[in-house]
Amino acid sequence: MAFKDGVVNFEFYNKSTVRILWILKEVNHDGDISDWDMTKILQEIKTKNGIESGWEKTFGPIVHTTYGILNQKIWDEIPYYYDKPEIVDVLKEIAYINVKKTAGDSSTHFTTLERAYVENKKLLFEQINDINPSIIIYGGTYYLFKNDIDENVKNKSIKHIDAYHPAQRQITHENYCNQIIEEAIR
Repeated sequence: MAFKDGVVNFEFYNKSTVRILWILKEVNHDGDISDWDMTKILQEIKTKNGIESGWEKTFGPIVHTTYGILNQKIWDEIPYYYDKPEIVDVLKEIAYINVKKTAGDSSTHFTTLERAYVENKKLLFEQINDINPSIIIYGGTYYLFKNDIDENVKNKSIKHIDAYHPAQRQITHENYCNQIIEEAIR
């Protein structure tokens, strides 16, 4: 069974100065997530110490990057979520979808992801068009979408940013966030 994703909080998303959609691969979870609502989880992920344990590897970089885009700040100007947990509230201003609508594990099997894209392609583009973001940040997923964007995305002014997955280990978090922020605000 699939789980719910999309706009995290319609009121905050619609008021946001920049409407950001993050498109990631799949939820890393080894159990049944059929009744999960990722939009609800992302509204409740903030703790007094920042981000709920287990979610910080992916959502820490998303928080910092989103905060930077919305406030036009780079890494050195952005507070750490564990020092200032209220910045985690930027998650309420985003939309978030996964290509694969069922759980995966810590490493993605690309043939499974590509199959999920083909199976979910119509739904994914319906979500993109309904969400109508200003910016889409593809977390390791752009290669799936790139040849189909022109034909399937109605709003031609959307900025598409090809990025690593937020939990990546190729570059520092600082470089990861700054690269996306700089591309988003130029």
